[in-house]
Amino acid sequence: MGRGFYRTMTFQTSKIARVKAFAQRWGWLRTVFRAVMDIAGDYLGIHVFLIRGRHTTSEASCPIKRPGIELRRIERDTLMQSVDDPQLGLDQQFVDAALERGDIPFGAFDETLLVAYTWRTMTIAPHEDDVWVRATRPYSYAYKSFTRQEYRGNHILPALILYGDNEVLNLGFSHRVGFIAVTNFSSLAVGRYIHSHNFGYAGYLKWFGRFIAFRTRGVAEIGFEFIEQGDRLQEC
Repeated sequence: MGRGFYRTMTFQTSKIARVKAFAQRWGWLRTVFRAVMDIAGDYLGIHVFLIRGRHTTSEASCPIKRPGIELRRIERDTLMQSVDDPQLGLDQQFVDAALERGDIPFGAFDETLLVAYTWRTMTIAPHEDDVWVRATRPYSYAYKSFTRQEYRGNHILPALILYGDNEVLNLGFSHRVGFIAVTNFSSLAVGRYIHSHNFGYAGYLKWFGRFIAFRTRGVAEIGFEFIEQGDRLQEC
């Protein structure tokens, strides 16, 4: 048998092992659910998210387990240096566009090392391809959050999101909103640490060049929505 056969068998074996590992952690019901949603996204163009947020005027905190971590707004010079770090996933084009829109980056630092970050917008922000997200006052939208692998499990990101809540509160935005894929079970579990409330579901369908956004009533009431890039350009 040729090398192609063995490569295929190795890939299949590795895929089965990953599925079993996922099922051991989350159970077979969630495993099947994720598989169904992956198929819906890949072949039917359906993407569904849980929309959650919180009223930021009430005090809330999440103690960081790792000592020595400092939370603060990321200065532009630090951002420019961070685009050279491939682990952080920040590129020059994204950073320039986000700062031009007035979005605010917050970071967690271990001395001078940026170990986690999250962005906050008070208007619109990109999601993927030609799909954007719009939030309306008094809601700010938390997006593009990341923690270095070796620092995960220390509640750094939940603490950083809550820190951002307090900072934008001074700008007149008393609520935070964000979303998580319904199959991202690890991120869904973070909700209890950042004191989030579930507003409902929203998403979009991309089918033969058409874009159709949808949202439940609770999400519509807070003014959160997915929009197509063309709608964003017309608005601007």
